[in-house]
Amino acid sequence: MPYKKTIHTRQDKTYRNFLKNKAIFLELLQTFVAEEWTTKLTIENLHEEKSKFVLSDFDERESDILYSATIDDSKVYFYILCEVQSTIDFSMPIRILSYTWEIWREHIKSTIDKSTLKNAKEEIKKRSFRLPPVIPIVLYNGAEPWTANKKFKDCIAHADLFSNYVINFEYLLIDVNSYTKQDLTQLKNVISSIFLLDQKINQQEFVNRIEVILTEMIEPNSPYALWMKNWLSVVLDDSVRDEVLSIFDSHNKEEVSYMIANINQTIKEERELMRKLATKEGLQEGFKQGIEQGIKQGIKQGIKQGIEQGIERGIERGIERGIERGIEQGIEQGIEQGIERGINQGKVIGIEEGKIQLVINLLDVLDDETLAAKSGLSIQKISEIRAEQDNKL
Repeated sequence: MPYKKTIHTRQDKTYRNFLKNKAIFLELLQTFVAEEWTTKLTIENLHEEKSKFVLSDFDERESDILYSATIDDSKVYFYILCEVQSTIDFSMPIRILSYTWEIWREHIKSTIDKSTLKNAKEEIKKRSFRLPPVIPIVLYNGAEPWTANKKFKDCIAHADLFSNYVINFEYLLIDVNSYTKQDLTQLKNVISSIFLLDQKINQQEFVNRIEVILTEMIEPNSPYALWMKNWLSVVLDDSVRDEVLSIFDSHNKEEVSYMIANINQTIKEERELMRKLATKEGLQEGFKQGIEQGIKQGIKQGIKQGIEQGIERGIERGIERGIERGIEQGIEQGIEQGIERGINQGKVIGIEEGKIQLVINLLDVLDDETLAAKSGLSIQKISEIRAEQDNKL
């Protein structure tokens, strides 16, 4: 039978169902609570109490457990809140205060009901009346470390300012995932076995830990093994329950190891099959994505090359058009400058001709030196003009 890909646990009522067994509850306290008073607890003096409270500000808590015990002739209550959820409840101290008061309220009511006094309420006004201790314990199995306040005063504004005048208490925290595999394995009891399997681990590690439990911690076919089997029958997913539970039917440790080896081989084969399927799907998806990316990159490169080629061609055409426009503008500017220069030269020639004509008109009247002074022409030029006029006579 193929081994399923995943192992899931039903978190609701899991620990409640197990810890309702007084032996397991006592084992929890004496294993994970390092307080002297735990040694005074026995199965005989533990008693499960009603723990179903309906408060106006909080939901009904069916997964919580309430025990009482008699220690040194005094009654003590142990209230366990099972936080089997992924998120941390930061209102925990406030909830505990509410539940503690409900426990005390029930105790006061019971005291009054049992009173033989004429005015029964006078019973709680006696100097000798004491409220019983209520020990709050939070059992948490979330993956994230517990970061909620453990002391009630940390939920009160300016608590340090008022110090002893504000209510304060601290609850015990048992964090399932805070213990190492080695720590739990060395304890060799049922509750540590439960913690081993309830930690955040993968399916192969889950199976391997069952082997550790049945070969190193508890004996196969022992009452403890039967408890573990019953617990797993409740918390395991339907798809894998029968195969995992069959391990607990082994008669000895060798048979356990043999069955675990077979399951691990099946897991290995299924993982290899899943890897091949994933590789195939990955290749197909990669080919599809490669085509899409190729098209996108091709378009991008095409745009880039088109821009580069466009720039080159634009420069060539720009040069050609620039030369054409340069020639046209050069001709236009040449014509304008030619006209301007012609006008200027014409003005010069006209002035020169005017001076020559003046000299010709005065040749018979003035000598060459006077004509040169009047016209601004050189004496040589005056002599040339006079010679030309004499030749004409």
